[in-house]
Amino acid sequence: MKKHFHYSFFICLACTLTLFVCTGLACNLFSIYMPFILKDYGITNTQSSSILLIRSFSSFLAISVSGFYYKLFNLRKGMLTAALISALGFVTYSRANGYPLMIAGSALTGIGFGIGATLPVSMLLNRWFFKYRNLAMSISAVGTTLATIGVPSLVTASVNTLGLRSTFLMQSAVMVAIALLCFMIIRDDPSSMSLRRFGEAETSGDQDAPADGNETEGNDKKDPPENTSRTKGFSLNFHGYVRKSDWLILIPTLFFIGVLANPAYNHMSVLFSGQGFDPSAIALALSASGLAGTAGKLLFGWLSDKISVFVCNFIYGMLMTAGLILMCTASSMSIMYLSVAVFSFGVGITVIGPTAWAGDLSSEDQFDSVIRRFQQLYNLGSIVFTLFPGMVADRCGGSYVPAYVVFIIFSFFAVAAIQYMYVLNIKRDRRD
Repeated sequence: MKKHFHYSFFICLACTLTLFVCTGLACNLFSIYMPFILKDYGITNTQSSSILLIRSFSSFLAISVSGFYYKLFNLRKGMLTAALISALGFVTYSRANGYPLMIAGSALTGIGFGIGATLPVSMLLNRWFFKYRNLAMSISAVGTTLATIGVPSLVTASVNTLGLRSTFLMQSAVMVAIALLCFMIIRDDPSSMSLRRFGEAETSGDQDAPADGNETEGNDKKDPPENTSRTKGFSLNFHGYVRKSDWLILIPTLFFIGVLANPAYNHMSVLFSGQGFDPSAIALALSASGLAGTAGKLLFGWLSDKISVFVCNFIYGMLMTAGLILMCTASSMSIMYLSVAVFSFGVGITVIGPTAWAGDLSSEDQFDSVIRRFQQLYNLGSIVFTLFPGMVADRCGGSYVPAYVVFIIFSFFAVAAIQYMYVLNIKRDRRD
């Protein structure tokens, strides 16, 4: 039987490019511009920090209204609009002559990130992938780091040659072009193309449909099977359903995950600087962290689809915690490099984990609302603890180690709590 290249792979490509625009270019790359902004726009260091805080806060507010937003727009139009809002943020940067318009641009990129990045990508991939959804999310998440590979050098060269304002405009044009390409590729649902989710026909036992999920002429389309966890291995299959009481555990868990993904990750350089390491060595370690982080994200998706999310939670959680402990006790450059590599690899769970957990722990009907709440809590943790490391360091003689001891506690709690939720769902399923 002739098999076709399933359209879900094009959806995965569009999701990767979407995250490249709304997260990679709009947010992760922005730190490259900061020295030039301070110099050209006369902004203080405190004001520069507040620009990032405004972006995080506007992202949180955008996620809070995302349910209404995606009732007003379908995913295809909503993701395009969000990407264009992010691009408009960079147009605003190009017109800025001081702090107020920089704040406005930051708010726009935060809105674009909140409604156009991980949230809709997770929802779209859930609609298109029955099997290998976690791997698809991992591949898409690589888009968040692509902007840090080679692009910073291009931005620096462009600013030095053409100027800061022209570079902002050029980047906005690139973002618009990619957004339009994604719009042409994205389809909200496989049924609109007479397809099933990738792997669904094979899983449901339809022997007349190709294993890659395409429909063949003359086949009656069957209702999708009842949602069960894609978690395999160790007999961990269960019917996921989030109850109200579960949020007593899930709220602090996702909150702490947001803290570990952002404040803990973003303050590594000042942690090592306070421990007396050479700036060039720190820069080299942080450069390598991007490669370790990319590998961690890709492997999490592949391994979770192979051996279960439950087992991956344990492996990645222990690596993340071990990396934090090594950071606090680093006494040589070799330990510093090792700690950064281990933590950067393990912290991949904070990027892919929430989507995988929402897919496993919630029912099919709950997924969209659960992943929205997960993203809200994730961003809230990032916002609330943005200033925490610096405040602790000011009270502890400039050392960031005490703050990272708190992060170690958060890491232990988050991993233990999410594993408890898996065990609890398994017990409920067997009892029912």
